[in-house]
Amino acid sequence: MKTINFIRALITIMLVGAVFSMNTFARNPNKDTKYPYYAKQIKHVLEQNVKFPDCGMTVAGQGIAEVIFSIKADGKIDIDEISANCKDLEVYVKKQLNELSVTNITHPAGQHYKVTFIFVNG
Repeated sequence: MKTINFIRALITIMLVGAVFSMNTFARNPNKDTKYPYYAKQIKHVLEQNVKFPDCGMTVAGQGIAEVIFSIKADGKIDIDEISANCKDLEVYVKKQLNELSVTNITHPAGQHYKVTFIFVNG
């Protein structure tokens, strides 16, 4: 009976240790990562190239579109998911991103980005 309790305690300690080590890794997978630098550059390019749409595409003068995408080797944007509060706005943002090429930025292959566009008239 003592042996079984000892084994249970040992397994519990090992599981708790494994959970805490995973939590530490999730918070800081790699301190030397340069991804935030690339993300800032890509955000700047998007801000400069995706402008407020024509009237009628937004709800009450504003619109929100959220996009998850990656960038192909040729610089074209590959949209994985897109959603907006208005279908016309979704089509507009998708068209703008499909026409955009991000060739002047070195970026990690296969990296996914999530961007929220908030359009406000005024």
